[in-house]
Amino acid sequence: DSPSPRTWLVDGDSIYLGLGEGEVEVGDEFTIFREAVGVVDIDGERLLGYHVDALGWAVVREVDGESSIAEVRISNSEIRRGDRVIPRAAVHLDVPIKMTPDGIEGRIVFTPNYRTNMADGDYVYINRGLLHGFEVGSEVEVDVPGRLRKEVVSEKEVKTPDRVVAKMVLVDVKSDSAVAFVVAAKRELEIGDRVRATTRRLASR
Repeated sequence: DSPSPRTWLVDGDSIYLGLGEGEVEVGDEFTIFREAVGVVDIDGERLLGYHVDALGWAVVREVDGESSIAEVRISNSEIRRGDRVIPRAAVHLDVPIKMTPDGIEGRIVFTPNYRTNMADGDYVYINRGLLHGFEVGSEVEVDVPGRLRKEVVSEKEVKTPDRVVAKMVLVDVKSDSAVAFVVAAKRELEIGDRVRATTRRLASR
């Protein structure tokens, strides 16, 4: 709950947590999140894991018997009563960029926040991970396969080159899935786009 009369809660609002003495202390920090959404493979048959919407974080200001009062410090989205909390983990911002040329080609399978198209600075989920030759820091790219076209003069069919439309870095890698940060994109990315190990090194970041 919250002492604020607003339906949606944001930065600076106080919230009540269902955690009290012996469970939390003043200064404890919590990530606020909404229910997990299952992420399935592109064929819709295999569950790869769960996506959780991280809405922001809060710090405990007062502790009472069976509850406590916390302040919302950062809100990435509207927070509502009933959203859940978990102890806030340290965020590692530095990711060493690596080449993993043996990584097996995969697909984009999920775009967070219910968006259908993603671009620079966004995150996408792919259906490849440690079992497929990738690791945290792996550079990957989204490529569009070339197509057969008729050459006007000779009237022969020729295949156009594959075209790289995005560069990404894997920032969280599990056994058979990964989260990729979109470094640069020439067009909006969509579920089903083909992902492969990068063929050209990204600039150091």
